[in-house]
Amino acid sequence: PAPAHLKQHIAPKAKAQSKTAPEPSQQQFPPLKQLSPYLLSLMFPPPSLLSPKTLHTNLSATSFVGQKTPSKMLSTTLLSHFNALRSSIFTGKPTLPTQNVMLTGPSGSGKTHIIETYLKQISPYLPFHTTDITGYSGTGYVGGDVSDIVKGLHNKCNRPGAAKVKEIIGRSLNLPSGETPREDDLADAVVRQCSLYRIRPPPNMTEFLNSEVTVNATADANFGVIYVDEIDKISSYNPHGLQKGVVGTRDVQQNLLKIIEESEIEIKPPAGGSGNSFVDRIASQQAPSVSTKNILFIFSGAFNDMNEYLASEFSNASPKVDVNGSYLNKATTETYVKCGFTQEFIGRIPTRVNLHPLTKSDLVDILTLTTSEKSVLKREQESFSSFGLSLELTSCAVEEIAQKCFDDKTGARGLGGVLEEVTRDFKFELGGQQNEEPLKVLIDREAVNNPSRLLMSLLTQSSIANSSK
Repeated sequence: PAPAHLKQHIAPKAKAQSKTAPEPSQQQFPPLKQLSPYLLSLMFPPPSLLSPKTLHTNLSATSFVGQKTPSKMLSTTLLSHFNALRSSIFTGKPTLPTQNVMLTGPSGSGKTHIIETYLKQISPYLPFHTTDITGYSGTGYVGGDVSDIVKGLHNKCNRPGAAKVKEIIGRSLNLPSGETPREDDLADAVVRQCSLYRIRPPPNMTEFLNSEVTVNATADANFGVIYVDEIDKISSYNPHGLQKGVVGTRDVQQNLLKIIEESEIEIKPPAGGSGNSFVDRIASQQAPSVSTKNILFIFSGAFNDMNEYLASEFSNASPKVDVNGSYLNKATTETYVKCGFTQEFIGRIPTRVNLHPLTKSDLVDILTLTTSEKSVLKREQESFSSFGLSLELTSCAVEEIAQKCFDDKTGARGLGGVLEEVTRDFKFELGGQQNEEPLKVLIDREAVNNPSRLLMSLLTQSSIANSSK
């Protein structure tokens, strides 16, 4: 034992050590009954959903062309939303308010395509619902009630079923297709994530990995993403003084604001008749509710009226403003208010990005981007193949089609229409002839403007081939 005259010096030191010694976390891994396949997937994401730059690079290389700024914004915003939700699920702490998003841009600039590309990428990890605001009204008597937007998200989640924990966590390992993960690797992945958020891993790892997690529609909907298109149609502003198309535009804005701010939306089942029966009243009392606190809202619209307003504001500016075909990137909160949106509504959408009009070069790249699932050229080539034909375009033909769309200001949306108009007669006249080899149709610049000459040549060639059989 230490001498008495030294104890007074030793005791405080020992006490100090006990204060600084790290205490083990008391927080347990969330019970599986509180989770769902979506939420568990969100807790263990793949490497491709960890870096905004990687997500942007992968999608912009294979799915769309141009629009770098909107793509960077979406990748950063969505993964920030992911990280906040994941932290909340692990730790139980509340999240900060969501950063709702607004994408503006002329028709055909790719707003819907870019947003849906990103949403499809996150679909295994977060539920999402897309809708068009023109189908709703302020009262719900004409069109749907605005609260039905949240009900649509809940309906997407409300699909019976269960998933194996082992399979969900296995996706986060990014193994080659068909390779089965080892249980040790799965356990390591769980321990790493738990260590990152300072919580205890499941006490019985083998039992946890061999368990199943069931669908929890209400919990999933609380963390989902809602995409609302045509949001400019609920503006009460019209430069020509005409009546707007959506019934009660201000009422729609106010009702939408209530959902965005944070509210509880009851998911009542459809009434079985008058809605006053005993069964209907019991169903109403047992209806679940969805909190919109952690739902990320993404809005988009062409905002043609606001662009016209801004054009008049900046037309005489000195020095001249370079707007690259659209003035929407000059819009401020004050501009939105002047053009028919309430201050409260637009203030709840802090992240706003404008898509520039597509250039001719962009349209050329889009037409030749066959890695995208929505490639119009790939779709047309598959259509030709089904008729026993093959389709190819020369580089001059691609440029001519892009030029037509650029001149017509139809953007990427017009590419499919122009290409179909050029190729329609070839499928009609030559399709289904059951040749031994597919008849090759090579479209050049002349054929884009006058396809009949090439068609006559191919008809003659096909007739000669058939007569020689």
